[in-house]
Amino acid sequence: MLYLHKILPQLFLPVCVVGYFLIWGLIQKKRWPVLTALVLLWTLSTPRCSDFLLRTLEEGAVRVNPQEMAGSDYVVILSGMIHSVQGQGGAVTEWSDPDRLFAGVELFQALNSAQGQHPAHLIFTGGAIPWWPQTPLEGQYLKQKAVALGVAPELIWVTKEVSTTEEESRAVKALILEHQKSTSPQRQLRVTLVTSAFHMPRARALFEHEGFVVDSYPVDFKVKLREATLLDWMPDAESLAHSQLAFREWLGQAFYGLGHLKSRLLGH
Repeated sequence: MLYLHKILPQLFLPVCVVGYFLIWGLIQKKRWPVLTALVLLWTLSTPRCSDFLLRTLEEGAVRVNPQEMAGSDYVVILSGMIHSVQGQGGAVTEWSDPDRLFAGVELFQALNSAQGQHPAHLIFTGGAIPWWPQTPLEGQYLKQKAVALGVAPELIWVTKEVSTTEEESRAVKALILEHQKSTSPQRQLRVTLVTSAFHMPRARALFEHEGFVVDSYPVDFKVKLREATLLDWMPDAESLAHSQLAFREWLGQAFYGLGHLKSRLLGH
């Protein structure tokens, strides 16, 4: 199923759509599909277009000062920050983007400083991709990094192995409920969720579907602060990748939205 989740969206992403128009134009020997493909490729490859698409996903969110966040029993940092490369003697783990870790740990430490005798717990998800066997279970790797940054090991929990955001939400819930069995009375399922700004709307919806009250702490913003220039209308590979990212996220939202609608209609 994971392979379907990863492969099917590729068929609807901008690069593939451009390819469909090109193939159609070549087979039918028509000019307008080829011109449409070129216009789409140029437009989606411009910073102005990719920034607009990502802003719609980030929903006007801004980076929040950790000291201004409300208290929470659990700070949940979602996976998606590491990968492995070939090194001398074997695989070496590198960062794809460490913002979630460093911002999440900073937030966690700020909350615990404010809460004093009632410390929060830091939860990492055990992100794993089957076709990346050389990459360690992400939650365990991040736990080591968090300890090195000064977080007490006993305050860090790691979920079981997960591969999608939906699995992350369920695994976090199971982990919290398991630890709450010995707690009387049980605490509210309230979490502070740390993930990339473009990914936050879908992640928050999935956690809320599991019954969580979610305080959002978006990080890893893709839209940079900069002055508008003529270069905003010139295509580049990074902007095309960002447009692809936006479309993939929309497809993910649509997929999970339809799945939850189906569950409600069937009474599950």
